[in-house]
Amino acid sequence: MMKRFWSWTLTLSLFLVGCVGPAPIRDYNLANTAIKAAKKSGAANYAPAALTSATNHFQEAEEKYKIREYEEAKKLFKAARLYAEKAENQTRVKKFKTGETFP
Repeated sequence: MMKRFWSWTLTLSLFLVGCVGPAPIRDYNLANTAIKAAKKSGAANYAPAALTSATNHFQEAEEKYKIREYEEAKKLFKAARLYAEKAENQTRVKKFKTGETFP
């Protein structure tokens, strides 16, 4: 009886160690959408540094996602979204100052 208890305990422990948190699908989608919006706004011309940071963080997050390091991927997706939003905002400001229309 005691042997069976330890067997179940070990099995349960291994199962719990192997579990990871939920995949950050929402964060992935938000970051991806923000990057697309920044590119569409013209951020490649007006805010290339922020757009590059967004893209780099997104690519790194995808790598973490693929190896199921979801917590790190979530942080990187959030950073990518913030950089993309920054790129889009910088583009809007620069276009406003020069009198260009914003799509």
